[in-house]
Amino acid sequence: MGGIERLIFLLCLWASIAHAQWPQSYHVKSVAPTVSPLLPDTQLVVLSATRDERELLLRVGIFNAGTKTLLANEPLRTSAMSLTTFANGVRSEVQPSTATLDAVTPPEGLPGKTMNVGLLAFRFANKEPSPGTLELRVPMFRPVFFTLDNEKRFAPIDWTAAQSSSVIDYEMKATLEQLAIIPLRVKAMTVKNEALEFSLTFRNASRFPITWKAGGPNGRTATLHTDHAEHLRPLAVSDSLEYHAKPKQEVWEANTTHKGWVRFPLPHPHAAQELRFDFPGYPPLWMHYNSKTRQWDMAVRTVPANAVATKVDAVLAEEQCFADIKAFWKNLTRLLGKRDFDSLLHELRGEARKQMQAMLVNWQKVPFASYEYSVLEHQRVKPSADGTVKGVQVELRYTLATLPKDNVFVATMTCDMHRLKDGSWVLDIIHYPKYPPFWLLGYSHLIQSEHFMVFHRALPDSEQPMQLALKQLEKAYARLSKSGLPLKSRYVAFIVGTRDDFEKLTNRNPNTYSGAASSGYETEKGKIAVINQALYINDYRFYVLQRMWGKQDRQTTIQHELVHLALADFTRPWTPPWLVEGIAMFYAEQCDSFSRTALRETLTPNISLMNLSQLTTLGANTENPLQVTAQYQLSGETVVWLEKKYGEAALIKLYAAFAQVTPEEWSNGGGTNKKTLAAAQLRVAKRIVAATLDGLSLEQLDAVVRLAVGR
Repeated sequence: MGGIERLIFLLCLWASIAHAQWPQSYHVKSVAPTVSPLLPDTQLVVLSATRDERELLLRVGIFNAGTKTLLANEPLRTSAMSLTTFANGVRSEVQPSTATLDAVTPPEGLPGKTMNVGLLAFRFANKEPSPGTLELRVPMFRPVFFTLDNEKRFAPIDWTAAQSSSVIDYEMKATLEQLAIIPLRVKAMTVKNEALEFSLTFRNASRFPITWKAGGPNGRTATLHTDHAEHLRPLAVSDSLEYHAKPKQEVWEANTTHKGWVRFPLPHPHAAQELRFDFPGYPPLWMHYNSKTRQWDMAVRTVPANAVATKVDAVLAEEQCFADIKAFWKNLTRLLGKRDFDSLLHELRGEARKQMQAMLVNWQKVPFASYEYSVLEHQRVKPSADGTVKGVQVELRYTLATLPKDNVFVATMTCDMHRLKDGSWVLDIIHYPKYPPFWLLGYSHLIQSEHFMVFHRALPDSEQPMQLALKQLEKAYARLSKSGLPLKSRYVAFIVGTRDDFEKLTNRNPNTYSGAASSGYETEKGKIAVINQALYINDYRFYVLQRMWGKQDRQTTIQHELVHLALADFTRPWTPPWLVEGIAMFYAEQCDSFSRTALRETLTPNISLMNLSQLTTLGANTENPLQVTAQYQLSGETVVWLEKKYGEAALIKLYAAFAQVTPEEWSNGGGTNKKTLAAAQLRVAKRIVAATLDGLSLEQLDAVVRLAVGR
């Protein structure tokens, strides 16, 4: 730079200084310790200054450098404070004209690592173009020396010019294990009504609903930390965060969010360059002011690569493991849908691959409408050291073409899986604890009629018996259609020819039961749905009876089981089995003088409606076939008596009454063991029978039926 250019530069610099705009602001942050033994770990800090030619405004704080809350009610007298200047060798002293720092601590005390901030205003008698070195004296503290140099100057934040909203949109994982599955997202910080408002979203990121009755953090516990170590408390919070950071309802559904806001006092323009938002249970969120965009940007804090895993990390790792396993099974569903069997088998190992190869042969013969694997949500999955997870519970849900869409079938599997070194998963073992899919047992051959699709094994000379079964099914459907029972347009039936198959498909004793109508229950969002509606005919038992006694009554059995299917949507786990089986016997016309005579000979005191009401199914408490038959016959005679006394419409009304309301016993889990569950079933039966039958008690009903039978 040449001499003339240098002279012009210096003249311009002098001119800019001479015409500097007032006021001017300075960062100071000079510190002096206390001299009082009553104020341990306490410091006096000059934070910032604002000056013009005759006035100096100091932002001063008393900092509690300790960790315990300090409570000191000692007042700070303005008359005892002073500011001394040393400008051009001239010493002058002035007392504050205004002081808002009038006590060491606020009335509620000063928490550790926080600042009690106030303002001290000093007015000079003459213009002070350069005050030089400054000395502030405040009682109970050593003097603070500082200067107002040009390198300390800064532009305070102009709240009127700042953008009204800074988009943060940052999700934080919790630091507490109890909150691990509830991440907090700070959506935005908004300048609103002389306050700063933070928009927050809490999400139940787990795979299952959670119950959070009381306690935990709420909006009132949040704090905003300024650049001057102030801890600002909320001015107001949204109703949704007033008491806790969760929805008002007791159960918080999976993967749903809860929104709210917290509003703080507007920080001082000198103290808002860096803000820190704290919500208990979550890491702090740091924000820096960007003078170019006039917004606050989030400052991400890095975590050391060798940081020790926390309990929160363990919970989140388990959630991620579950998500990976869930994605694995979703991919299997996709590959089945594409019929990409090579890729499907590549995901399996050992026994699982062999089983799947055998399954696919029959699977391709079944007319599926839908087919899906899903991992049960309410289970923990934690890999062992070698990456193995055992006993993963998986549901296979499917529907069959031409059946009503609400006739959903569910098969439950337990599976062993392991994770490969690249992080992917493979399937090792598939096990069906109960009710394996019918095609696994070879029931993939199908014959159909107007109202039925019938599956069977391809056994020698099976065509004629299957056609006969189809005719009997249609005959039973035609008979029941005249009764007014709510039959659906179409059902699925299985003609089972071996004792082992019948036991596997129905979990019933093949030597006792001639057939079974299968249905199950699942609860979703407090509502019960009926699933797995199908009819099973035990041909093994029919042919045994045929060979031994020359008697085969498959038509009656089919009609009996079809009644169960017709009433499946009205049947509940707490519907007493004597009513379930009795109404089926009534419509299948299985009650006559012969059965009544047999009942008189086998009925014992322990076979009563009260005892039968506590069973899940008839025959569940005995292996004696005569006792099982007596239970069925008493049930049938009870329904016959009810129909004669009250009529068929009242009979159906009684049956439907059990499905109209979920009893409190089942709303609360239905008991924890068999005894409490049985007692609950009896209470429900007594309550509904009395309410529906004009006050007739279950004991009275049992007595009149016994009298009618002759016992």
